[in-house]
Amino acid sequence: SRVQNQDKAHSIASDNKSSQQHRGPHHKKIIHGPYRLLRLLPHASRPIMSRILQVDPKKRATLDDIFNDEWFAAIAACTMDSKNKVIRAPGHHHTLVREENAHLETYKV
Repeated sequence: SRVQNQDKAHSIASDNKSSQQHRGPHHKKIIHGPYRLLRLLPHASRPIMSRILQVDPKKRATLDDIFNDEWFAAIAACTMDSKNKVIRAPGHHHTLVREENAHLETYKV
């Protein structure tokens, strides 16, 4: 009945108000699951990253999907020419660390 629905709505509203009062003014909304990570990533990367992180393998992004993604394709990457010479991406350098130097904090090549 209408009266029961109003009572139920009032009860829900009271519960919400009560729980909000217990949270205090500094309560932060906690984000769980994949959205916790995705919100930290660049906006343009979120669609492909959510597909990469998909639990169901049938829905998960394939390597073809990833390499064909507009955001991923725009990432500058080093390549190799036909003589196996590294062609560096603009502004990119490689740092090689020998195992015996792995304990050092900084490296410069």
